[in-house]
Amino acid sequence: MRAVAFVALGALLLISLPVDSEAKELKKPLCDMCVTVIGTVKKAIDDGEDVPAAVEKFCNEEVPEVLSGMCVKLVAKNLKFIIEKLKIHETPEDICSSLSL
Repeated sequence: MRAVAFVALGALLLISLPVDSEAKELKKPLCDMCVTVIGTVKKAIDDGEDVPAAVEKFCNEEVPEVLSGMCVKLVAKNLKFIIEKLKIHETPEDICSSLSL
């Protein structure tokens, strides 16, 4: 239900933004969150920590509650891709761009 509400909210916000620069401003918080969570994945890998646990902790403690479940699911869905990109030293910014975030 939260995912549907989040998608609906996002769609309404995008529809109401006629100017491309305003759309970029809306996307910035998601981009920043994506970059930070990928940094969390990288640190967990580098430190030999449990990656899913590190992601869940980040999403539950650092992301607004309404988005925390979505955060965990998005990372879990894309974790293999994220790890592969980190292995070839792709930056978090480039990975997020590849994920359209």
